[in-house]
Amino acid sequence: MLVLHPGYAGYIRGTGMFLPGNPGGRVYALLFGGVHDRCSPPLAIGSSTLALLLAGVALHAYTWGISPAR
Repeated sequence: MLVLHPGYAGYIRGTGMFLPGNPGGRVYALLFGGVHDRCSPPLAIGSSTLALLLAGVALHAYTWGISPAR
């Protein structure tokens, strides 16, 4: 595509691969936009890891809590 249409490179830079409009970047800027640039990536990774871990623990507790045979 880049050989046939040189303007495609600009289109790629401005469009998300799966979801148009870069929703992940907007959420990241909303949550961590006011944090210093050096601190925001580790803070984003740490908070995402903690959220996933807590969701996993909650799902585990939920599934074991409704099991009929214990």
